[in-house]
Amino acid sequence: TYGEKKQFNKALRILDDIDTGSKQQKINLLRVRAEIQVLNKQWQVAYDTYTQALQMAPNKAELLYGRAMVADQMNQLEKSEQDLKYLISLEPDNSIALNALGYILTIKTQRYKEAKKYIKRALALKPDDMAINDSMGWVLYKMGKLHEALPYLKKAYENDNNPEISAHYGELLWALGNRKKALEVWRKALAKNSEDETLNKTINRFLTP
Repeated sequence: TYGEKKQFNKALRILDDIDTGSKQQKINLLRVRAEIQVLNKQWQVAYDTYTQALQMAPNKAELLYGRAMVADQMNQLEKSEQDLKYLISLEPDNSIALNALGYILTIKTQRYKEAKKYIKRALALKPDDMAINDSMGWVLYKMGKLHEALPYLKKAYENDNNPEISAHYGELLWALGNRKKALEVWRKALAKNSEDETLNKTINRFLTP
């Protein structure tokens, strides 16, 4: 698509030319516009677009989630938390929202017990979701429960060794004293994702003199 090819302005012009009819069509177009703006890292503009759409559909899950993720990118924790908690109040079994809130609280605050409650609910709903396993392992690591964290992060890494999971698993292994294995995990991840910010920051924290 044009958005994926980073032809953002062209994509947005095409949206401008679409004759919106129904309210639902307008909401859908605003959502697509916001997603393109997110791809272009236009966080404030995307936030405003999601807000415009939510004024027409205040209870629409994907809009609340989208705006929450943009707020997180803007380091607006309160706004992100508010949208996710409202979404969870509407859909108590929304594992994606539960995990997102738990993970954001884990990395942006020290409210680990609260974060763990949300992640635990998400994990009960989807025990084989690797993102949720990663979140559970990471919050346990942050709580200092290294040995409890290990099976979750190991499972996540063995099934989905994306750069963020690799960064987390490597850091846990390092903390447990298995530095050789940690370096191996990081090296493999770097070979595939040399530009990943989380991975590089993690490695630099441990390996930079």
